[in-house]
Amino acid sequence: MKVTSEQLFFILENTPASQNIMLVGKHGIGKSRILEDFYSKKGLKVVTLFLGQMSDPGDLIGLPDKNAETGKTDFLLPYWFPTDGKPVVLFLDELNRARPELLQTVMDLTLNRKLAGKTLPEGSRIISAVNGGNEYQLTDLDPALVSRFNIYDFAPTVEEWLDWGRTAGIDERILAFIDNSGEMLDGDENADFAENLERVPDRRSWERLSEVLKTFEENGFSGVGTPVVENPVAGTPAAENNFNIPNKATASENKKIPEELKILATGIVGDKAASLFFHFVETHAVLSAKKILEEGIGGTETPAVSGRPASAEKTGNTGNAERTGNASISESLLCCSASEITFLNTSLFANLRDSGEKNAVYSKHLEEYFDFLKKERGMEAVSHFCSLMSSSSYPKALVFISRNCPSLYQKVMDTISEM
Repeated sequence: MKVTSEQLFFILENTPASQNIMLVGKHGIGKSRILEDFYSKKGLKVVTLFLGQMSDPGDLIGLPDKNAETGKTDFLLPYWFPTDGKPVVLFLDELNRARPELLQTVMDLTLNRKLAGKTLPEGSRIISAVNGGNEYQLTDLDPALVSRFNIYDFAPTVEEWLDWGRTAGIDERILAFIDNSGEMLDGDENADFAENLERVPDRRSWERLSEVLKTFEENGFSGVGTPVVENPVAGTPAAENNFNIPNKATASENKKIPEELKILATGIVGDKAASLFFHFVETHAVLSAKKILEEGIGGTETPAVSGRPASAEKTGNTGNAERTGNASISESLLCCSASEITFLNTSLFANLRDSGEKNAVYSKHLEEYFDFLKKERGMEAVSHFCSLMSSSSYPKALVFISRNCPSLYQKVMDTISEM
């Protein structure tokens, strides 16, 4: 049975410190990050040891040294060993990549919480992670060692990664793409890694691509050596080279993404994933939830979309339509599909939290957005917005709305009663 992040939190919360946990899963799915986030909130330090990178037991237990008083051999404490008496979470990553001589040392550690005669502080925990699958070069684990762990097949869901990504600042175009094509989050499970080095995406690689896109914009370049021009005139070199980033492309036509950027992305997520991602960016409206909260729907934003007519949802027509000039966010919202509105609703709730002096602005714009949905997009879009209000997935958003948007809160409650 595969265990999700939410189920893992329950396991971590209810497993006694004396019992060891082993997480089996693919690389790059966020095992160490989840552990660090969970235990840091409890005031426990997570010490991560990459056993696959250790070449000698001394890297784990410390180097031998002659005790001047007794004349006997002692071991110097390794750099990571806690000396303040406070319990730690010892995360043994890549356990099944470790050398056999290292695994013998781990045996005593998992059974007695001892390492070369030194005992871990009371309450310390041991958690290991192993990769499973034929694509990895692995060390067979001794059944006696395996028996000392509670073993769980860890597979966080796409939805859990999206929730994390919204709070972590992952590029909204990447989040929208993964929401639309969830199978691309972790790549092709059937890829033959043994025969070639073809790059396939994983969760780490999408995070890296997000950083690249952010740097790309911050540097003010739409391509190699080409400055971004705000609202370039169609037909000019600036317009032809302008990367299709919301707010920086003209609305009259889809902008061609520079080949240099595509090539850069293929080395991060692979040819197939990069091609599908950029095609998605060119053909879908990806509106910024943060921009809506900060500027409202009356601001100007040009979606990366082959324009859809305002009546698209009501008529079912999602074909291309001619668009001229800059489209306001409200016009872009009319062009969004139902799934894009659903994604935007979720992103808005994920971004809602106490923001100090911005609370009043966020409240006003969020209510404007809700009123627009109800008037222009119909009950399907409004129903999804209301369902998020009654969900426990976004507690910070619920607190924000109840404290700062009493009129919106009442509108939502009235709408729910009308359904």
